[in-house]
Amino acid sequence: MLADLSHRVFVTEVADMYQTRVVERFDALAKKDVGNVSRWQKTIRSYVEDGLEDITKEYYVEVDVDSALPDQKTKRGFLNGYSEDDIELLRYDNLTEKDFTGIGSPDIDADELTNTTEIIPREHIEAVRVYRVKMEDFELE
Repeated sequence: MLADLSHRVFVTEVADMYQTRVVERFDALAKKDVGNVSRWQKTIRSYVEDGLEDITKEYYVEVDVDSALPDQKTKRGFLNGYSEDDIELLRYDNLTEKDFTGIGSPDIDADELTNTTEIIPREHIEAVRVYRVKMEDFELE
């Protein structure tokens, strides 16, 4: 019982205090992932740190996936996030060109693009290309 109680106090008080008062005060510590990080995650980390607070600073990426269809072999978008298990792409699509058969008719402004997020599992990723072009450098059409 004493071990359980001390563990609960440590996790809820001491660890939280250490995280907020020490780690988060210094960018060098706060932005460093100390968990089990894969090689490709370390490779692209330096590119995506700029975009942590501002989505327009995310970099344009192309991800080759193991699709049998040649037109779906490469996924394109802005690198919104990544983990040990997947990569998340963000792009803006014109949904007026999409068919929603069996769902209904969406209320979409034809003059505006819609934010689309796509999550690609790591086991389907063959290659990741990160370009030094940010979303803020584009004029979205």
